[in-house]
Amino acid sequence: MLCPALALQLLALNLLLVGRAPCVGKIVSFEPVVHYNDNYLVLIGIVAFITQLQLLHLLRYHKTISILGATLRRAMWTLISFGFIMAIIFMAFTSTIYLIYHDLAEYSTLATAMGSQVMTVCNVCTVCIDLVILWPSFTLTWLYD
Repeated sequence: MLCPALALQLLALNLLLVGRAPCVGKIVSFEPVVHYNDNYLVLIGIVAFITQLQLLHLLRYHKTISILGATLRRAMWTLISFGFIMAIIFMAFTSTIYLIYHDLAEYSTLATAMGSQVMTVCNVCTVCIDLVILWPSFTLTWLYD
């Protein structure tokens, strides 16, 4: 039996190669491959999320996991109110950016402005994680090598 990831890769490869004749001397566009890769990553993310939910379902009677669940249940209203306030702040910031930079393509609509802001935050978080996690490991590797 094929694992879901391998089956998705084979399906994407099959869809990519069906009806394609080899082009000699022509420029080949990799745009379909990029779209298949994006869809593949989304499906892998969904499979990983469902797998983690199944693991949490199996561990629901474990003492530490039950303490975590009770803590989250107790803090639910605080987390919801925090999320609501952060959504208001995010929308205010995005609206301001949209009003200032609406001439640029990245901020031409409110939806694209929101997407740009989310991607900016994700890139900043990635850089921070790299600095916090990778830099000490490289330093220690260099020192003890």
